[in-house]
Amino acid sequence: MWSLGIIIYELFIGTPPFLAENFQKLTVKILRDKVLYPNNMSVELRELVDGMLQKNPTNRYDWPDIQKHPFFHPPPLPPPPIVEVKQVVLDPVVKIIEPIKIVEEGPVAAKPANTPVASPKKTLDSYDMMFSVMLKSY
Repeated sequence: MWSLGIIIYELFIGTPPFLAENFQKLTVKILRDKVLYPNNMSVELRELVDGMLQKNPTNRYDWPDIQKHPFFHPPPLPPPPIVEVKQVVLDPVVKIIEPIKIVEEGPVAAKPANTPVASPKKTLDSYDMMFSVMLKSY
């Protein structure tokens, strides 16, 4: 449990709880120094890590203590707010697009001899428009 407590502490803070230049000094720090916890650590996490880093092995948390610890069993979330949803009814009738009138405006420019002359007014109905769109897609 001690090693797991060290790893959790280091994951949260970014450094191990005890630092020293060599193994002998590290051992002395572990035996004598207290573990310092930052203020931004939650109470549940602090109690969990503190229980794992007890100097006396008989006071240290074991697996059942860790499994039932409040850190792993947070209080349930409040229920989501009830939101009233308005049903939108769409009109099932599809409106047909009105026929488009193609009208040439302005002076007629001279056309090459091989080009057929366009009629001055031509009206396309919705079927002609759908057919022309289908042809353009191929």
